[in-house]
Amino acid sequence: MPEADERNRRQYFRIDVYVPLAVRILPERHKGCLGCHTHLRTQRHGMVEALKEVRVNISEGGIQFVWNRPFQPSDYVEVTMRFRDIQDDLVVLCGEVVRTQHVRGNLYSVALKFPCRARAMKRIISMFVMHKEREYRARKIVGNL
Repeated sequence: MPEADERNRRQYFRIDVYVPLAVRILPERHKGCLGCHTHLRTQRHGMVEALKEVRVNISEGGIQFVWNRPFQPSDYVEVTMRFRDIQDDLVVLCGEVVRTQHVRGNLYSVALKFPCRARAMKRIISMFVMHKEREYRARKIVGNL
């Protein structure tokens, strides 16, 4: 049996799901201090409306999504998400861009890894992924969205 492609080896269980999402590039000074940007944020008026419903592939270790701008590998990006099925707070994580690929027009597939060691955040993502997996199995959704 041939060996798996390095990009397809996964340490964490991943799932495709739609989530409200906002993305912003972090200034250069934030490189290397991602842990301080990983937190829950209470919803503020206007913030939830700024989130855009986006299909993501997510795990405790990272996220992949299509966005309307390219990022460069090694850019640091703040991702704000709302996992409305399991909590009301916004989840704010920072990740390092590991891959950007042009899809079409002005759309780019962006892959981030979450280098943070914040166990609470990883636990929230894991709970969300497991919740969605159970929901998909209950509705008998198999494969990609």
